[in-house]
Amino acid sequence: YGTSMAGGYTRWFSAGERRPSGRLMVMDREKIYAFGRLNQYDHVGSHVGLGKMQYLLYAANRSDFPAPQAPSRRGAKPKRGPRWDQKKPDIPTRWSGRIDLLARGMVLSGGTLFIAGPPDLFGVAPGEAPHPYTLVSPEALRSQREALEGKKGTLLWAVDAASGRKLSETKLAGLSAWDGLIAANNRIYMTMQDGTVICLSGAAAAPTE
Repeated sequence: YGTSMAGGYTRWFSAGERRPSGRLMVMDREKIYAFGRLNQYDHVGSHVGLGKMQYLLYAANRSDFPAPQAPSRRGAKPKRGPRWDQKKPDIPTRWSGRIDLLARGMVLSGGTLFIAGPPDLFGVAPGEAPHPYTLVSPEALRSQREALEGKKGTLLWAVDAASGRKLSETKLAGLSAWDGLIAANNRIYMTMQDGTVICLSGAAAAPTE
């Protein structure tokens, strides 16, 4: 969420340190909703976040991130931020938390956020593991691979946009397509990886293809 993106070994991650970012993002007039590495871009080095990466679902106020001002004179360079190796303040949020799926689709409808994707079976490793995504067993890796192939189905979550509270969960067969979720006329339409389109209406309604 912004107007610029830095590059190079010491700068490519700087946008994620200062502005909301994520694999998927939606917004309304007041808030930004994202699924991504919230406040996990402050590690030194080019492989940022690989050691302690967690994907979070979160909401932030757009008013906390005003558009940057243009340079005062033509040809002037924008004012640079803190040094690349300095700890940056955390991005402020209204709410944030882990969810049990790897989001491939997200849409905001009224006061409800809908997120769809395969289950996150790798999860957080127990005990004193060096980072959250440490492999626990070959079976865990195999299960997650099967989930990414669509063999574990797709989870569709409804989340209260104001609080981040989970409202409902629906499990569907197959794998949802990337960015294939829309809301229209009080219905949710989801495109699946195999080309199928699923329509859902109402909290307890069965999906129709």
